[in-house]
Amino acid sequence: DLPGAVFGHLHAEIPSRLNQTYSFPSASLHYSKSSFGAFVSYNGSMSHFRLTENLSRFFGDVRPDLELKENIDQRTWSHRFNAGLDYSISKSGKLSIYGFVNPFSDQHGGRSFLWQGKESELIWIAHKTEKDLNLSGYYSIRYRHIIDSDANRHLTAEFHNHLLDTDNLTTFYGKSADSLINYTKASARLYTSRLSYSHAFSNSMLMLAGIQHRLQRINNHNGMQKGIGNHYTAIFSEGSIRKEKIHLQLGLRAESFLPNESTNGMFSPKLEVMPSLLLAYMPVRGHSIRVSYRHTFDHPAQFQLNAQ
Repeated sequence: DLPGAVFGHLHAEIPSRLNQTYSFPSASLHYSKSSFGAFVSYNGSMSHFRLTENLSRFFGDVRPDLELKENIDQRTWSHRFNAGLDYSISKSGKLSIYGFVNPFSDQHGGRSFLWQGKESELIWIAHKTEKDLNLSGYYSIRYRHIIDSDANRHLTAEFHNHLLDTDNLTTFYGKSADSLINYTKASARLYTSRLSYSHAFSNSMLMLAGIQHRLQRINNHNGMQKGIGNHYTAIFSEGSIRKEKIHLQLGLRAESFLPNESTNGMFSPKLEVMPSLLLAYMPVRGHSIRVSYRHTFDHPAQFQLNAQ
């Protein structure tokens, strides 16, 4: 039994100016031994700039009717932590786990000036503050079982989860009671489970089939959209034939969409049958001609239907 191998790296930067920062630190640590491997890593991004933003709006005249100027102090940061492992439970089974968590922020603060009319009358001065805290994440669990290594038959089960939480507060403080406050707190989740079976009949012929289910949930904690969830269930199959100069791939996917009751009848259940085709021809080495067709569909969330 050979000893395990450990390796990694560390990258750090020291800014020379505190009022202007642009840094990308990173670090990683890996461990590998026969049937087991694991890693952890970090990727960071931090920036700090002082900016001047100008916005002009015209309503059919040469001079702008509205002019907005903001002296902004921009502070952006992101810290992403990754981890994963691969473990061969037996000769016929392999388990893979991967995930990351990523807190991030993009804040803009400073002073805002608003002019109106052709004479550029200053009508508003305000101090802008912003609190922006967000969290994104992902994790997956995947197990692959070799049914028959000679026939190259595999069964794969996997589960994925994407998440996003956002909390943003923007405030404009004016000289009087004309302050403006905008607050947004929302979260989104996407759960995906998938079971697939693959069979290689020969070195040039492969077949894949399986079933997949997705659950999408969106919550707006300070609005009307709470607990919106949609279900997607699909059965898919795919076959490919690869020869010396020709590659043919055919696929068929049947997907059903079941909306949550919270959509208030905006969406209706639907079943779609979606074919796909890929044909590639390689007349000479290094050159290919490809023809492809794919039918897909998507259901937007309620907030995507009206950008206002």
